[in-house]
Amino acid sequence: MVRRMLPASILARRQILERELEIINNNDSALVRGNPYLINRPPTWLTTYRYTLGDDNPTKDQYADVVAHNRNRLRHIFSEDYLVQPDLFMGMPVRAGDGGVFKRSGALELLHNVIHNWTGEVISPYLDMGNFRTAARDPIFFGHHANIDRLWDIYRNKRGKVEFRDRDWLDASFLFYDENRQLVKCKVRQGLLPKQLGYEYKYEDPTWENVGDARNFLSLRKASVHRERARAANNNLSPPTEFGSEPRALDTTIRVLGHITTPFSPTNTTVLIVEDIKFDHQSPIRFDVYVTKPTESHHADLGELAGSFVNVPHGIAHGVAGHPRNTNAVLHKRAELRLGIGHVLKDLEHILEGTGPSVDDDKLVITLVPRLGQVTVGGIRIESIPITYDADDEESIDRE
Repeated sequence: MVRRMLPASILARRQILERELEIINNNDSALVRGNPYLINRPPTWLTTYRYTLGDDNPTKDQYADVVAHNRNRLRHIFSEDYLVQPDLFMGMPVRAGDGGVFKRSGALELLHNVIHNWTGEVISPYLDMGNFRTAARDPIFFGHHANIDRLWDIYRNKRGKVEFRDRDWLDASFLFYDENRQLVKCKVRQGLLPKQLGYEYKYEDPTWENVGDARNFLSLRKASVHRERARAANNNLSPPTEFGSEPRALDTTIRVLGHITTPFSPTNTTVLIVEDIKFDHQSPIRFDVYVTKPTESHHADLGELAGSFVNVPHGIAHGVAGHPRNTNAVLHKRAELRLGIGHVLKDLEHILEGTGPSVDDDKLVITLVPRLGQVTVGGIRIESIPITYDADDEESIDRE
């Protein structure tokens, strides 16, 4: 379907990388299709992975800063933390009987959901791309998912190993009608490699891997942090505390101390886990997670962005023409967010150099910043997860 709707050049060239977040600057494009939410996006036609539903588009003066931050976000997401733990990139399994956990999304979900929100309606019920129930009726949906598939392809090539070995999932099947109205049965395993679907992505060196750009970004961040800490007394950040034993509503910024219980090891990955996230899955949601080292001036700055939780609405909570009303207007779901932070901690060593000694090397200051929607968080913890090195693929899942 994608190949019929879009020219091959779009699939090959429109990559959500850094400047590739720009949508084709043509209001007559099949991808834009008169969508008022896209027509009003100029002059920059650029968004940021920090985008929250309703934010203004970046100005031309902000262009370079947005590109630099987008590159840095991708640099973290494709870092060793995520390459050695595919669950952190693709998401954790969710099975029936898992205690009501609705989603355990990976880092790829952030890249996916931000663009859904950016190209969809900004008011309830967030139709077209802004709601999973209606997203596929907007042609840009197919170009967007081709780009997400390309990012997965880049990840797979960099990783060089099979991501999935769970036969329960690989053998899950679906029944649907093909283009000839014939009922067909497909298994998940049959749709995991582009070649099996009749296309390939042209590989290009990811721009976020440019070492010089990474150094420049860290140098700019270091200068910024030094300025922030120099005027720390003027900010409104509260000192971090223990999270406590009860869930907390994320209606204001939460700053807590996280404990690193296992010493750093090259055979482990340091993972920050936000537990028991409760939210209305029919509403747009976003909160950001920052990490820094504790110092005598705990309230100095937020630290570095470790990741974000972003939800695209599922279904219609309020009745509109052509859509039945969902009488259960608030559908609370549970989720868990796992973020690889080893790469972030390495960046912090460089950024915080010269700002004073850390008070506690076995602790981190973790800050949750609410951006949109009502959220309750059950807890925050840091784990050191052993890296599972794959055996030879002789017994891996045959995906042919």
